[in-house]
Amino acid sequence: MRIFLFIAPLAAFVAAAVGCWAKDAAPQHTQDEAPRHMQDEAARHVQTAAEAAVAIDAVRLAAGYAHACLLDGDGTISCEAHDGSAYPAPVGHFLQISAAGSSTCGIRTNFSAACWSRAGTWSVNLLPPDGQFRFVAAGGRRACGLRPNGRIECWGEITPGPGSTPPDGQFRSLSMNVDHACAIANDGAVACWGVGGDRYCEDSSSSDRDFCWGGDGGEKAQPPSERLQALSAGVHHTCGVREDATVLCWGDERRTWATPAPDVRFKSVSAGDEISCGITQEDELVCWGEVYGTPLGEPAGTYVATAIGTHISCAMRADGATDCWRDLQFQKAYYPGPEGRFRSVSAGWEKACGVALDGSLSCWGTDPYRRGWPAEPPGGVYRAVVVGAREACAFRVDGDAVCWNSSTGKPVAVFSVNIRHVSFRFPGPPGACAVGRTGRLYCSNPVGRNAETAAPPDGQFSEVAVGYHHACALQTDGQIRCWGEDNFGLASPPEGSYRSISAGDNHACGLSTSGNVTCWGSSGWGLGSSPKISGPARKIDAGGYVTCAIRPDYRVACSGHRARELLPPRDERFKAISVGLFIACGIRLNDTVACRHAPPVEE
Repeated sequence: MRIFLFIAPLAAFVAAAVGCWAKDAAPQHTQDEAPRHMQDEAARHVQTAAEAAVAIDAVRLAAGYAHACLLDGDGTISCEAHDGSAYPAPVGHFLQISAAGSSTCGIRTNFSAACWSRAGTWSVNLLPPDGQFRFVAAGGRRACGLRPNGRIECWGEITPGPGSTPPDGQFRSLSMNVDHACAIANDGAVACWGVGGDRYCEDSSSSDRDFCWGGDGGEKAQPPSERLQALSAGVHHTCGVREDATVLCWGDERRTWATPAPDVRFKSVSAGDEISCGITQEDELVCWGEVYGTPLGEPAGTYVATAIGTHISCAMRADGATDCWRDLQFQKAYYPGPEGRFRSVSAGWEKACGVALDGSLSCWGTDPYRRGWPAEPPGGVYRAVVVGAREACAFRVDGDAVCWNSSTGKPVAVFSVNIRHVSFRFPGPPGACAVGRTGRLYCSNPVGRNAETAAPPDGQFSEVAVGYHHACALQTDGQIRCWGEDNFGLASPPEGSYRSISAGDNHACGLSTSGNVTCWGSSGWGLGSSPKISGPARKIDAGGYVTCAIRPDYRVACSGHRARELLPPRDERFKAISVGLFIACGIRLNDTVACRHAPPVEE
């Protein structure tokens, strides 16, 4: 997105919009004007229309997880998603915008607040309270605003927990992200609080870094005692401009995007996800951070404002022209995929493995923060591989199975018997079921919460598929048997003869011997008993919330939540496909592998 704006119309617009802020404003005001007490307060900060235009520049750009919004010169808002698709924007005129996660908020010319989110992404009640605000900050499923008296008021889905309520006092600046918020008091002191619940950390015994989340993950909600002129709340850290114009960041310091360039003086700063950027006193754009070990090269030129998101970032030039870039280095590294030719591929939670034509194993992941992740798979010659959320198993050409922890590489004994087929549960608690050498079913954990229906059935089976609280297996005679919880009919498979089965979160699908796809379970997201995959198919695979099928012409059809993001290009042909939770991979007709990634949606 490259959008050109012009400051001159904005200055005229702001002069009209903030005319009621002037000291000599008339006592009367219309619905679009601010009351007198707001005029007096604003007049102490913004004296002229020219100063107002400069101030508005800093809040004319907003970037969230995967979208960016622009406050045009006439006060209207235009938004765009990182993939070029449409993102909703309200009608009317605005003075300020803010974005975080999948939501955006703004201040109208009558100083009321408005918030909105991308349709179909979250069912979020972001309706602001009545009254007027000086400033508003979006935070995914929640938002906060500054009242005319400088008090902070928040709304939306505020997660209860220690430090989850905004501080008392009067504040002049506010910034927010999906888990935490920070504000600058009138004296320059900084206060932060968590809006995403308590802080939790994952055990790092098998990793070189901790994984913390919640309102204070990485201590991003623990500000320094220094006075700041401006601040920006990022995903994993917070940055602020000191009184000497240097930038200070706090949060997860093990990530280099929390370490700004030294001895550089800044006018403003924007903390993003994997990178952060600031506008220097020489109007240059300076960024720090790295993308999967590769430093990000920011666009050259002189700028007056910037907004850094996760998948899209923007910077505004002095003439009003705005450059937005989509961080192509990040996108390329996010699901690198393997080189070479493959005979088997399997996608798990957010990583995948494949067996090359020479029988060797390769694994790759979607997390740009973990170097050396997933772990190197075991050596040897294999015929197939299956990947779960935490473990993976590969089958040697002689039939033996080798299983390992996909993050650490350490061998694990998923089952105490020899197996010829395995299915891992994801999402949900750890667990797996397998078909043994004799055709008997084995499960490492009970399936479902009802002890009476948690055990696998007896019989001879060739395949097994595990969902969240249910599992299904294909008998050697082509009949399907299911067990576990029967919500949505999950444990009540259709009759008929089938040649393969697959299970997702709350649904399961089977490919009949005649080549038709039949699904059962929850009908949400186009799954269950009425999938959007019709007609014959060669192969099927169900992930967490998506089912994909290879049609007779080798094109791929997918149905389910965010299926479009996992769907490969229409002109490509595949002979095998595997759908995970956030990643899907397929083997093309020329034996090369292609992957698509649908990253977890931030709030």
